[in-house]
Amino acid sequence: MDQSIFVSAVVCSLCFLMAIAMLPLAGRESPARAAILYGTGFLLMGATVVTYVFAPAFLSGTAEIVLRGALILGGFATLWASAWIRCARPVPALLFLLILSPALASFVLYLGFSDRPLLRFGFAAISIAMGCIASACCLVRYKVPRNVGDIGTVAVLAFGAGGELWVAAGALLLGYDQQALINVYAVVAPVLFVGLGIFVFQSYALDAMEELNRRAQTDSLTGLLNRRAFDERFARALAAAQRYRRPLSVVIADIDHFKDINDTHGHGTGDQVLVAFAQLLQTQSRTVDSVARIGGEEFAILMPEVDAAGAAGYAERLRHAVEHMPGPEGIGITASFGLADLVDARPDVASLLGRADEALYVAKAGGRNRVSRCVRDSGLGAAHRAA
Repeated sequence: MDQSIFVSAVVCSLCFLMAIAMLPLAGRESPARAAILYGTGFLLMGATVVTYVFAPAFLSGTAEIVLRGALILGGFATLWASAWIRCARPVPALLFLLILSPALASFVLYLGFSDRPLLRFGFAAISIAMGCIASACCLVRYKVPRNVGDIGTVAVLAFGAGGELWVAAGALLLGYDQQALINVYAVVAPVLFVGLGIFVFQSYALDAMEELNRRAQTDSLTGLLNRRAFDERFARALAAAQRYRRPLSVVIADIDHFKDINDTHGHGTGDQVLVAFAQLLQTQSRTVDSVARIGGEEFAILMPEVDAAGAAGYAERLRHAVEHMPGPEGIGITASFGLADLVDARPDVASLLGRADEALYVAKAGGRNRVSRCVRDSGLGAAHRAA
């Protein structure tokens, strides 16, 4: 067996195994389908190598070329399609037809010009190069987040496109002999296939790690930060505020009479109220603010670079927005708010949250649906006032 065929067979087999290894990392439907396509594509590419060894004993020359061409077309089509599916984009049928048309033309060339193998070789290389370019552009434009695996995948696709364009130019324009082109292809193909397998696997792994980290930091119902993640951000923001002597405020919000909502309308409706309230907090907050669910119906908003007056104005706008928010099943919803800033408490997370929580208690004790602030008096005790 030709050495280049053996190398290609080993490479395709390894890449297929790497693609199959991606399946456990695919937590969502689209990446899972993309991983299946990667595996299928590498399997088909490996099967093309097998045809070099076994097909001549069973098939005529024409049937062998057609079978091999079909396997190559199917393999590359699935590999290119997986890039779009991985980016959660619809596969562009017209673009794929354009990409595969040179390879399809190579079949026609074979049937009509069987004595011109370089034509087939060159047109097939054009298809591969076009597929590499289109897939790389898709990943650059649509893949979020972009990690080291994504960058490596794009780099490998760019290398493959350059190598295949060189092969196409050598076959169609420069008149290189077939063996020289095969030698170049024997270098380009292993790098392309192995590189895709390695970097796509790495991209899946990094995406999975990021997803696990996101789940560990967010509340499963509302999608906001959970208490642990909020405390970590609070500690970092507090340290920065103290270092640069900048203002920092925290607002704690609590949905009024939430237990009555659950008891009267059911926990399903209560969950809808929590989700709607969380979305309102998120949309009304700045991108630099940290919004978290820190208890059953209790939420917190960390506001860097905002003093107590600014936080009070923000809380009052929130209170008004909640009061006019259409609740599920026509339920009227109100919320109470307590706030504190760095001048109201000792410079630590527990003290600042404690002051805001005290202010929230005063707001609820005073009739709910109001905003209260906890301040320190001259004797370092606490005083409360409507904000």
